[in-house]
Amino acid sequence: MVGFNMAQVKVLLWKIGFLTTLIILTCSIILVAAGWQKSNYLAATIDKQKLLKETLSPKVILVGGSSVAFGMDSEIIQHQLEVPVVNMGLQAGVGLNYMLQEVTPFIGRGDLVVVMPEYEQFYGELLNGNECVWDLIWYVPEGCRNLRSPGQYLALLKSFRGFLYARLVRLLHQGARVLGLHEIQPLLYRRSSFNGHGDFIAHLSLPPSWHGRFPTEPGSTLNDETFSALERFSKYVAGKRAQMVVVWPSVPEPFYLARKEWIQRITSKMTECPDIRVHGIPLDYVLPVNNFFDTNYHLTAAGRLKRTLEIARFLLQRNERPTANYYP
Repeated sequence: MVGFNMAQVKVLLWKIGFLTTLIILTCSIILVAAGWQKSNYLAATIDKQKLLKETLSPKVILVGGSSVAFGMDSEIIQHQLEVPVVNMGLQAGVGLNYMLQEVTPFIGRGDLVVVMPEYEQFYGELLNGNECVWDLIWYVPEGCRNLRSPGQYLALLKSFRGFLYARLVRLLHQGARVLGLHEIQPLLYRRSSFNGHGDFIAHLSLPPSWHGRFPTEPGSTLNDETFSALERFSKYVAGKRAQMVVVWPSVPEPFYLARKEWIQRITSKMTECPDIRVHGIPLDYVLPVNNFFDTNYHLTAAGRLKRTLEIARFLLQRNERPTANYYP
């Protein structure tokens, strides 16, 4: 058996130390250099968090992914219900657990929380988020407080490589623009594309560009923890003398027909959760293909208007106007 003398061990340790330092330094440069510019889409979490903190109760809080960001006209809801509206929608990859936790400290008496999760939140592990969570806690470090479950921490570890890769790509694009290698064009997905309520509005004058592609199904087994998370959140909201309702997302007809059984398993399971109030059925929010902008969840101006008016009508019919005197 060949042994190692001390000189060889020192050389090996020095190489390991040098390589580790190089990796850490490279990662740090990528993270810092690509992260200083707070103008990209997910940096809008800074403004949404500020708005949520500063908006007094009673108010309406819209919770969900990009389907909420692209699918609601908060001005109409605010006009109809006569209370301020905060749209917290950003990206499904944030995970429903994070979405619910980030609004929890700011729910006050008389608030109405409308939760509109994408269907993928009920399958697989999207509930716990992906690399998008790294971006959110990068921009708003106190977002670490929204990581409450072991599953969220595990998802965070698994997604670090993807987060680092996305930052590297962003850094390369920025460098190419500075050097004039890329034509500088206006980017749609930017922090500045949101209005004062948190609605995404930069696409409203643009024609539909969705080509009928669906995301890959995240498995066929329901994630029971998604339903448990909604039940816990509903009970918390009620304890704050506020209201919560779940509203199904709008999807194009081909998507609904292709995933009908997949969606029905969600609705069937939801009937076993008496503490979760749900509006209508998924079919109520199925829209024509030309109402979708660039994905099967992002609505055009016309689709956004249809969805908003339907939700406003439901809230008014149920007399669910947020008010501080709603509860005794």
